[in-house]
Amino acid sequence: MAWNLSQIIAVGLPGSGGTFNEVTEHYIAFYDQFVNHAFGNYRNLMKEFSYNLIMGKWLSFQDNKSLQYNIEKYGTLNHPDENFAREIMQLFSVGLYKMNMDGTYIMKENGLADETYSFDDIVSYARAWTGLSDRNERGGVSVAERQWNDKIIDPMKMKTHWHDVFPKNNLQDGYIGDHVALCEDLPAKHFLRKGATFYALGSKPNPEFQHDSEAFRENPDYLRLRVLPSSPLYAKLCASDTNGDCTLPSKVVLDENLAYDAAAMLGDEYAVDTIRTIELSVGLANPIYCELVLFVCACQ
Repeated sequence: MAWNLSQIIAVGLPGSGGTFNEVTEHYIAFYDQFVNHAFGNYRNLMKEFSYNLIMGKWLSFQDNKSLQYNIEKYGTLNHPDENFAREIMQLFSVGLYKMNMDGTYIMKENGLADETYSFDDIVSYARAWTGLSDRNERGGVSVAERQWNDKIIDPMKMKTHWHDVFPKNNLQDGYIGDHVALCEDLPAKHFLRKGATFYALGSKPNPEFQHDSEAFRENPDYLRLRVLPSSPLYAKLCASDTNGDCTLPSKVVLDENLAYDAAAMLGDEYAVDTIRTIELSVGLANPIYCELVLFVCACQ
């Protein structure tokens, strides 16, 4: 089954071939995706190979930037690359023509087979595949001994300032995100409710999942939301050990709705509609920052 999948989802040497030439580990890791998902959900496999750097280079959507970014940053009308947006439909999923359950084509009134997607769909989906780029080197010995090898194996990450934020149509005459709750309709204090997810950012306040303007990033004149030690949210993000010292886990998912008494309600996080980056003072010289990962919702 893994071999069959590898014949459908194929990659080669990007560009001149020099990038990955004569290095087998990258392709073995790529093939492992098919082994891991051989009897699983095809959608999960599609997600994994879509974040793979070899695929990103092969179908040229690595470092794909939105038109808005190119206009604002460079003053150019460079549209996102459409290669992967086309191939993931044509080769890896729905194909060129709609089919009946018995494999025959669905025909239009003019007697021609009904196409699954149009050029407009390709352009729209190209905007969806913007913002993905290779990760930084891993820390420790990896930087000295492996460097580029680990960067190729690790999945690409999203650079939010490169990503196109405007609506994108789907293949059912609607839009991606239809039937998803609007962000403005999330319940009050949703970031204090069960399921809210926070990631540790370390000593720098720059968010990874949301976009901050360059003027705001790391600017000490802009204050971040400070959570006091008396806050129930602080207790969850701190995750103190038996000695009372904060362990500061890299990811925290609230397992319950946080209960705020009258004193806790005086905290800044209880006075706002939503939050982005949180500042924690844990007795260190520099504060530690955490980022809220928004619930899945659609922005208007």
